[in-house]
Amino acid sequence: MLASAALDRAELSPAVLRAPLFSELIAGLSEEQRHVVLDLGPARAGLIERLGLLRCRLDILDLPRSLARLLELQNSDDEDDQLAVLVDCLPSTTPEPAGVVLCWDLLDYLPLPVTLRLFDLLRERDRLAPGARLHALVEYAAPSMPGSPRRVGPNLDGDLLIDADHGSPRPSPRHSLGTLVKHLPGFQSERSMLLANGMQEYLFRFSAS
Repeated sequence: MLASAALDRAELSPAVLRAPLFSELIAGLSEEQRHVVLDLGPARAGLIERLGLLRCRLDILDLPRSLARLLELQNSDDEDDQLAVLVDCLPSTTPEPAGVVLCWDLLDYLPLPVTLRLFDLLRERDRLAPGARLHALVEYAAPSMPGSPRRVGPNLDGDLLIDADHGSPRPSPRHSLGTLVKHLPGFQSERSMLLANGMQEYLFRFSAS
């Protein structure tokens, strides 16, 4: 019984993933400057704790909370419906252009037209600073992935903690780099790296022009 309970806890414990590009991105944020970070996912204690070491504003979009509605509307002829959902996700506080955008694994779950619409919206509303960098994890090796986005967040060492998979598996879109760039208007690929868990880690850079 004790062995079974210990195994259950181990299965529920977050996996630790070394993500060099994420670590370099956060480590490169100067302590002397103020930074604005746009997080497409929900609030994570680890990220708040890590960024708390810096002069930083963190804006949370929590797109997973609206994902079901966005999926319902993906075949809608009325693009205004999707746009309204995305606008509701934007923080209601005074907007500031973000220098860092954190996508985690959400690019695998958002329909590509929604991704395009979201980043068009961010660009049109001046929510992206010139030279802003975008970090993303994309399923690359595995043909399937968890049915829902995983909670991902850093520890103080700069590694990522990924919650145990949940939801019935679904096919991985396994987006190519060209597909991602096409649906991230204004962003160009900067670096990429294949991680130990088979995911591809990406850094993109934004050009306002």
